[in-house]
Amino acid sequence: MKNRFLKRFWHSRRGRNKSSEEQTLFQNLWEKIRDKATTALAILVVGLVGSALTLLFIYLGGDVYLRKYHILKTEAETTQQVVFEGVLYQLADEKAIPLTNITVAIEGVDDFAEVTDEKGWFRMKARLPLGQKAVNLRFIDQDNRLIHEEKAAVILNEIDIDSPVRYVVHEANSSIPL
Repeated sequence: MKNRFLKRFWHSRRGRNKSSEEQTLFQNLWEKIRDKATTALAILVVGLVGSALTLLFIYLGGDVYLRKYHILKTEAETTQQVVFEGVLYQLADEKAIPLTNITVAIEGVDDFAEVTDEKGWFRMKARLPLGQKAVNLRFIDQDNRLIHEEKAAVILNEIDIDSPVRYVVHEANSSIPL
């Protein structure tokens, strides 16, 4: 029964011309679809052409020209390399006892850390922004506890100057085991 109804409906619609309302609806729908597809295709073409031109610019060495005219700056032009070097001591009975296996971390641009050796010495290089005057050195023990924090001047630790700084952490009544 269902098939007979569909056959009759199909045959009755097939021979008939579409009304003008149906034609205008289909035309409007087709125009909207065509406009949106054209817009999407135009956006895709612009994106592909822009990406291709960017890759061609980089491939042909355009970044060199940008650096030449100071539009693009390298890390070496915006940062300075600083070496922090020192000895970590604890005072006890008028003696300076070196602290070993203490992590020294720089709080700043990037996280840099170094561990003191058996004599309490540490040495680490860090890249800091130009114009930075001081950084915070954080001294952390094996249990990840902050035992001391010190402000270190960048000017005293530049690469040309070779003079380690002595850092005294605590006095004899501190919680650090000797």
